[in-house]
Amino acid sequence: QKSVLNILDGYSIYISPNPKIVDDDYLKIDFLSVSTNNVYVKVRILDSENNIIGETGILKAGDYLEKVKLSKSVKVNDNITYKIMGYDQDNYTSAGSVSLNTRIGE
Repeated sequence: QKSVLNILDGYSIYISPNPKIVDDDYLKIDFLSVSTNNVYVKVRILDSENNIIGETGILKAGDYLEKVKLSKSVKVNDNITYKIMGYDQDNYTSAGSVSLNTRIGE
């Protein structure tokens, strides 16, 4: 079941609430920049000590990314944080960010 997270007007995303480890060192996150967005978005994956262990490139409106490569191995039930960041389309200045805590699913 997918539910969209509306961060601000023109700034909505979907990201898996139960990310899963795939292909050994990738995390399946199903990250979607909603087609009506007027910002670019990206996400950082942080471990329980706030170290960056994965990061996407910038997604434009309508872009989808299934998985992200991790720089550190994680296991089922590890706590992680998604840091979702929005950028103005004209000058790449910050359009705001939000952090979501979750854990690695089975």
